[in-house]
Parts: sequence; C-alpha cells; structure tokens
Amino acid sequence: MILLVVGIFSAFLGSLMGLGGGFILIPILNLALGFSMKDAVFLSLSSVFFLSVLQNITNREIIRENRAPLLRLSFFAVIGSAIAAWIGTRTPDAVISIAFSLFVIGFGIFFWRSSSQALAQVSSHIRKGTADLLMITAGISSGFFGIGGGIITVPVLHHFMLFPMKDCARLSFFVQFFATGVGLLVYYHTRKEVIYQIPPSTLIFLLSGAIIGMFLSRRIKTTNAGLKKLFAVLLIAIGLWKILYSLQHFLYA
Repeated sequence: MILLVVGIFSAFLGSLMGLGGGFILIPILNLALGFSMKDAVFLSLSSVFFLSVLQNITNREIIRENRAPLLRLSFFAVIGSAIAAWIGTRTPDAVISIAFSLFVIGFGIFFWRSSSQALAQVSSHIRKGTADLLMITAGISSGFFGIGGGIITVPVLHHFMLFPMKDCARLSFFVQFFATGVGLLVYYHTRKEVIYQIPPSTLIFLLSGAIIGMFLSRRIKTTNAGLKKLFAVLLIAIGLWKILYSLQHFLYA
C-alpha cells in the first residue's frame, strides 16, 4: 500500500509538471523504502515509461501537431540515455546518489532564475542547436538517474522551443517515452538476474499508482507562472533532502 501511495504521489506531481515523477520516486524508494540505487533507478524507469505511454495516448492531438521537433529531440535523448544507462549499471550507488542530488538542485536553481523571454531574442538556429545538445543531457539523466529526463526536457521546450509551460508538461512525455524505454532495455540486459528478484507486486502497485496519479493531476488547474515556480521549488527541495541524507549516512558510516 505504501508503494501504491508513492506511485500516486510521484505520478500526480510528475504529470502536473511533465517530469514523469522519477525525481520523487528515486529518493523515496532509496532512502525511505530501502531499495538500492540501481533497483530504484530500474523501478523509476518502469514507472515513468508506463506513465509516458498513458500521457502520450491522452495528449496525442498536441503531439501530432508538434511531431517533427519532438522526434528530433527524442533522437538526441535516446543517444544520451543508452550511453548513461550502460555506465550507470557499472557505477557505485554512492556516486549515483550524490550526482543525482547535485543534478536536480542545479536545474531547480536554473529554472527558478531563468527567463524564456530572454532566449526568444536569440536566433532560432542557435536555440535549436543548443536544444539538441541539451537533449543528450536529458537522455543521460534518464539512463543514469532513472528520472525520465523531464527535468531537462521541460526547460528545453519552454526556453529554447518557446512552448508555454502547460504545453511543455504534456509534450515532455513524448521524449521521455523513448529515453526511458532505451534505459529500461539496457538495465534489463545488464541486470536481469537482479531484476527478477524484485517482487512483481512492487511494479504492479507502482504502475497502479501511476494511473491514479495521472487522472488526479488533471483535476488541478494551474497557471504557467505557478507551474514554473512549483517545478523549481520541488527540484531544489528533493535534491537537498537527498544530498543531506547521503552526507549524513557517509559521516556516520
């Protein structure tokens, strides 16, 4: 039942902001429920992938209208995800944990302070080129941290592609579908013996929570400005919690 609640909570916030919910799932699964970082990454990738499928079916109209730029961004995200997932399966849990914390704090601060209006004056070719490079980083965050890549995809869509925040939250899942899918394949191929030891009920409750959380998020009405601030605050708070816990564990180990 705890896993069901966690699945609902992460999918609710993830759907609301287009993040997928991995940035919430990872610390809860690892710190509160005792899963190793690698198992937490696999479970998070599974949840975000499943949520992406549901969201893309629901948002198919706006996705169809913006299919060309989304496919281009997804291509670069897949490259980063495949490489990072392979590296992540061979990286110590402590390194992944600290890197995850610094990553989400950094992007939370960036999104709080940045302005999409300033980038609107930049050449469209420069914005597209920068967006493509950043999407490789989004794929890396997906494969290495298991968070779907929405932390970067949403800012890229908002700042560089100039979509409103509400549209970014819906379009982000198209990219996350490909990034998390590739990450899952790599994790399964390299760690399938360990993955088979995870009780099936764990995934069932997480995915059931994702369905409920997605539909609950649709009942919430937010402004673009409010969504942006909520996005930034949550990233910073989750990152600080994770890094403080990791440091405390290191000092008392």
